[in-house]
Amino acid sequence: QNLVDRWSNVRARLLDTVDKFADHELDFKPFATSWSVRSLMLHIAHEENGEFNHGLTQTLPAFPLEYDPALYPNLAALKGLLAQVHAPNQAFLAALADADLERLIRTPWGAEARTHAHGGRGRGTPGPAGRMPQSRDLDDCIARPVG
Repeated sequence: QNLVDRWSNVRARLLDTVDKFADHELDFKPFATSWSVRSLMLHIAHEENGEFNHGLTQTLPAFPLEYDPALYPNLAALKGLLAQVHAPNQAFLAALADADLERLIRTPWGAEARTHAHGGRGRGTPGPAGRMPQSRDLDDCIARPVG
């Protein structure tokens, strides 16, 4: 299973979990300092947009502003935003060739990184002892300094 497929599966499970909430539950916080479901979904969309479009592809000149919760009043609107942000990034990853995985990226925040996290073994092919890349490895793809 490659990294793109794995990321798709994580996204599907995220949406399955979000579907367990009703619109009137989106702002519920289990304790005062926790995030609501709405806040978490907006944060996920914001970070995905910023990391991909400012950090990785650098199609945005600056990290985007956070999404306004008032513009996403219900579950359908939140899921629409998640899909809108995710689809082009998923297509970008799926279109990467093995040679793209060796490309050096200089992020706007000063890090240099390779687009692979596992020594050139391709898009999520098993690493040592058959280990599949973990979700933190996707962060490594963007933020890990080249040494």
